[in-house]
Amino acid sequence: MQSDIGLIGLAVMGQNLALNIADHGFAISVYNRTTAKTDEFVKENPKTPGKLTGCPTMKDFAASLKKPRKAVILVKAGGPTDAVINELAAVFEPGDIIIDGGNALWTDTIRRERELKAKGLRFIGSGVSGGEEGARFGPSLMPGGDPAAWAELKPIWEAVASKVDAVTGVELTGATPGKPIKGGVPCVAHIGPDGAGHYVKMVHNGIEYGDMQMICEAYDLMRGLLGMTPDEIGTTFEEWNKGDLNSFLIEITAKVLKQKDPETRHGRRRPDHRRSRLRPLPLRREGRTRQGRQGPPRPEARDDEPGQGQGHRTDPRRPLLLQDLLLRPGLPAHARSPERVQVEAQLRRDRPDLARRLHHPRELPAEDHRSLRQEALAG
Repeated sequence: MQSDIGLIGLAVMGQNLALNIADHGFAISVYNRTTAKTDEFVKENPKTPGKLTGCPTMKDFAASLKKPRKAVILVKAGGPTDAVINELAAVFEPGDIIIDGGNALWTDTIRRERELKAKGLRFIGSGVSGGEEGARFGPSLMPGGDPAAWAELKPIWEAVASKVDAVTGVELTGATPGKPIKGGVPCVAHIGPDGAGHYVKMVHNGIEYGDMQMICEAYDLMRGLLGMTPDEIGTTFEEWNKGDLNSFLIEITAKVLKQKDPETRHGRRRPDHRRSRLRPLPLRREGRTRQGRQGPPRPEARDDEPGQGQGHRTDPRRPLLLQDLLLRPGLPAHARSPERVQVEAQLRRDRPDLARRLHHPRELPAEDHRSLRQEALAG
């Protein structure tokens, strides 16, 4: 029996995505440069709902696939991806489809699509988000490429993608090996032509890094200004994750802060944390920054603002709510919590020029949006 799809590259992401595909009943062929790794992977997973077939050579891999052939590449971006594409193109036929699921530069995807099209091959560049766990039980997928090629891949990509509730948008969880999520709306859509999928994945990553920076800011406000312990901060993040700031990053931040070092019983940090670039901005305390330089006087606390009972103006959620506002300014009314509405109203009251620019950024094309974020957070 020939396979519905193939996958090349059996590192952790490749193995997990292959098992995810097999869990949904699709027969899948796998190939790895090291044959021993292919044999070991197939041997360790003998009872998947969809059959796993290991292939010792690229020629065997191509011969094992139904036409039009579909093959996912999950190898290191750049030169290694080009090398695998060239090998695959040599054994594929016109009309076959190559899918790059790595973190490719979107301009490389445009180039590859153009080169393969000249050979009669079709190409899809697909962002894959969710890490190892997502690959195994449901990633967010961002495919870009020829619409006809997407139509061939769509049934598989929609089956293996993460699912959310159609009404609430909340992710459906609880998948286990051999028992994937049933129902829900798949987190996948055809983004556009050639490099569109990888371009959106790049933007997606940038938003994620921005969120991580804001989480660092909130942590430092609570740790440095309010004197909260990591455990107390973790509890606060758990509460935030139940409301407007519900997200995977907030969830895992709470879990990380709740972890204790078995020797010191304090919160754990990576050995290279001092070299991290995700450093909080300096905090102003009583007119001075933490580096000791004179800063502008702090405004008086106001009783009508959230989180002001301790005699300070800083609500630790403010950076995160503002970040969310900057990234998703047009949320409908039913999706906006009271806290978000309050932050929006305060922004319009205190900085009407900034509020206008957030919703109409094209009016000021010369403005640097990074500086706008800094202005918002300084408010």
